[in-house]
Amino acid sequence: MRLDETILQAVCVSTEKTRGSTKLYIFTEKPDSTPTALSDPMHTSLTAAQKRAYYYHNCQFEYIVSPPTFKNIRHSFRKLSALLEENKVGEDEFLIALDDTQWLYRVQELLQTAAGVVGKLEEERASVLVSYDSGWDRTTQITSLAQLLVDPFYRTMNGFQILVQKEWLWFGHPFESRHTRHGRVKDDGPVFLQWVDCVWQVFHQCPSAFEFNEKFLMVSTYIGYVPLSWRNCVCQTNN
Repeated sequence: MRLDETILQAVCVSTEKTRGSTKLYIFTEKPDSTPTALSDPMHTSLTAAQKRAYYYHNCQFEYIVSPPTFKNIRHSFRKLSALLEENKVGEDEFLIALDDTQWLYRVQELLQTAAGVVGKLEEERASVLVSYDSGWDRTTQITSLAQLLVDPFYRTMNGFQILVQKEWLWFGHPFESRHTRHGRVKDDGPVFLQWVDCVWQVFHQCPSAFEFNEKFLMVSTYIGYVPLSWRNCVCQTNN
């Protein structure tokens, strides 16, 4: 048995003991047609899905086709920024142009995926593995959103700061290259800003579920390029 199989099976065994379920859901991007580690000359007649079931027992893959990269996010953000700076656009034209940026569509898709993760955790009592590309961008967005949704502690001011610290800073998100002020670095892409927008969407739907308000998110967005001094922020709460 390979190392990855051993690790995933250990997760399934642990889940059965603690949560009463052996199912492990894996949220990831849909693999392309090129050979992968799941290919085996002894089982070339199996389909891709059959090979995954053969190697990863009790695991179910939840795919997204071609998830957006930081380059896609950068492109959407630039179009959105240009639209917001335009003062002579009528309401109908504005809505059409806003849709064309794809920004809100990408925010919606992130929220739906995070809600899917929460559903597996809470409704099915299963374990979830989130693994997209390098793990610095979409993976961090989904895991931190899911925790925000499922655990009220992360909707407090202190908990929110801890969430960013452990899921973004300690996990190694490249703030320096992703969030440059002038977008002159080839790896620039406002991934963190997009995540803050997702948090604001959740807050807008359920403001009473948060200890902080949108003023705190505005401050966190401003200093989110290097979010190290949040504990010095003083913002009004909803109470």
